[in-house]
Amino acid sequence: MLKHFLVDFVTLLSVMNPVAVIPVYINLSADMPADERTRILKRSMVVSFGILITFLVIGEPVLDGLGVTLDAFRIAGGIVLLLLGMRMIFDEHGRAEPPHDGEASTRDIAVFPLAMPMIAGSGAILSIILLTENDLHEIFDQASTAFTMLLVLAVNFAVLRAATPIYRLIGSTGTAVVGRISGLVVAALAVQVMIIGLQNVFPTLGAPSSRAAPAASVPASP
Repeated sequence: MLKHFLVDFVTLLSVMNPVAVIPVYINLSADMPADERTRILKRSMVVSFGILITFLVIGEPVLDGLGVTLDAFRIAGGIVLLLLGMRMIFDEHGRAEPPHDGEASTRDIAVFPLAMPMIAGSGAILSIILLTENDLHEIFDQASTAFTMLLVLAVNFAVLRAATPIYRLIGSTGTAVVGRISGLVVAALAVQVMIIGLQNVFPTLGAPSSRAAPAASVPASP
């Protein structure tokens, strides 16, 4: 139970990576009063929860309806997560570019870009589906993942609520370091997911070597 919770928590927190959202959030909300920033944050968390819980509930049935096997989704999802992780590690600009001046006033930033794609982006959606596969997880485990998702969203809210002092404390260098560590975790998760999918498609990949160990020599009886 504890291991399942820790895997879910670390995976979702690494994929969402609230620290990497801080610079963009500060840029978007710099001229807003405190109560407006809080309202936007709350709405972005609600929208993110709605997106993720939808994919948690119907993501796998939709795949079944499309004729996509879970192993195919594991491999494809692992590739996407690996690319996301590599981008987080090597991209000098972080997870997303802040909008140009004046863009934020023409739309609700709680929905775009905060909720989608920065918090409930493709990586988080893929992770939610992979962490709640019906073949591997019981209803109780899936409910636990949903609770963990809520907890991670609460962490996102707390981190972004304190965005300004956190950014002053760790600066751009600290933000980059956290982003790259999170990217490494995401990349490792992606490789593990692809290994599981490939072993299921090609069972011989996970089979032990058929080469028998040489038998110990038995002394001849007198």
